[in-house]
Amino acid sequence: MSTAPYTEATPTTSSAPSSTHTPRTPTGTTAPRKPSPSPTPTRTAKHQPTPTQPRRPVAPAATTPSQITGTVDTTTTAPAPPPATAPVLRRGDSGPEVAELQDRLAQLTIYNGRIDGRFNSKTENAVRTYQSYMGLQSDPPGVYGPETRRALEAQTS
Repeated sequence: MSTAPYTEATPTTSSAPSSTHTPRTPTGTTAPRKPSPSPTPTRTAKHQPTPTQPRRPVAPAATTPSQITGTVDTTTTAPAPPPATAPVLRRGDSGPEVAELQDRLAQLTIYNGRIDGRFNSKTENAVRTYQSYMGLQSDPPGVYGPETRRALEAQTS
């Protein structure tokens, strides 16, 4: 049996990506293509925390005796009272609540005056128009009371 010189396969530098190579056979012909083995996955080093001083437990900022003992502290102040009901607004009133009312009525294009925080005849007429349009009858006509407020706040932002 004669031996023919073997040529080694050399990687080709092609612009097309290829995961196979063509080894040379003793006669110079090419052998069938075999997929190249996939690269061995590498492991990244786990994040090691920077050595620091040992952590100390931190106590809550405002520890009360009742939190420590589990008892009810009767010396604390009473809870805040529930919020007061919204004011009823009428002609002659002024302030930020009136400006909010004017803004809400303007969102519905019922009020087209200046948003100046003054409950004047123009604001009163807009409230009356809104109440009539919505069929609201609990509040006096032109007065921004609880029923009118609930309906208007539900429709505007």
